[in-house]
Amino acid sequence: MILWDDSDTRYKQAFFDSLKNYGMNTIMLDFGWNKLEPTKGVYDQNYLGKMDNFVEKAARAGIYIILRMLKYPYPIAYQVQYPGNPWLLAYPAWLNNTPGFWENDQNCWDRYVAMWTMLATHYANATYVSGFDLFGEPGTDIGPGIYDPTGVNPQTWQSNTCRKVMGVLFDNDRLYERTMNAIRPISDKLIIIEGFSQGILNYLKNVGDTQRTITRRPQSQNFAVGQSVYDPYQFVWLDGQKAITDSWNVPFVAAEFGVKVAIIDSPQPANVDWVNQACLAFASRNMGWFYWLFGPGPSTNDWNLVDQTDNSVSPILSNVLSTQAKALQS
Repeated sequence: MILWDDSDTRYKQAFFDSLKNYGMNTIMLDFGWNKLEPTKGVYDQNYLGKMDNFVEKAARAGIYIILRMLKYPYPIAYQVQYPGNPWLLAYPAWLNNTPGFWENDQNCWDRYVAMWTMLATHYANATYVSGFDLFGEPGTDIGPGIYDPTGVNPQTWQSNTCRKVMGVLFDNDRLYERTMNAIRPISDKLIIIEGFSQGILNYLKNVGDTQRTITRRPQSQNFAVGQSVYDPYQFVWLDGQKAITDSWNVPFVAAEFGVKVAIIDSPQPANVDWVNQACLAFASRNMGWFYWLFGPGPSTNDWNLVDQTDNSVSPILSNVLSTQAKALQS
């Protein structure tokens, strides 16, 4: 789910009740740091109130919430403030630019930790807020030309970006561990952390390396590792990531997975089959999952399972739930 500015009108109680009826038990609620802290050090109480409203409706339906910081800005109006810079996403405007975060511009990591500390405090006693995903798909905001010359080949760009991101989050600066250490005295709720892009937890630390290096485990407890899964029929690569999280003795979850679906009409059989295969892959690896994107959304967005105009649900949902149930029983 994405918390848009009009969330109070989009997300009616009946919608949460229908989610529960379909067997969904947890929602990953994506929020924007740019909206929560539009002025440095000042939180937007109206936006925080919208988050509270969402949590309360979910709680009434018996659905748990995990809060996740998403980089993509909603609504689209935010993007037009920065024409010509597609890599400036949902960071606060006071941060100036996306690379500023990864360079700790204006000591923004202090504000990042403070923001999560505030949320942990705010929701410490909220039973149905079950956890926090600290950063959705980190590193996808760093485009070519930022840490490499413009025109560098994609493999070099991705490798250099990965080293930068993983160094900040796990190895050199250990921002994840610092954030978890700030949260833990306040809350023992589950924390989910994600690696570079689609969850890469091992990477080449130096240009020219031939052997991949496993990143350092955060010295914290009660956390899981999240992974975005969008590669059709290629699930074996999950095993390498799962081997790392098993060695860390922490859970591994699909923080996002999904395909384009037809909302009103029946989805294409290949899409249904891929979702079924994904659910079986997750179940066989004891992984939980979050489908992207349930909705509700406009009928022009074919990633949504639910249409906001009439709450119609794509037939793919029943396939997802029935496949998962069968997999768990086998």
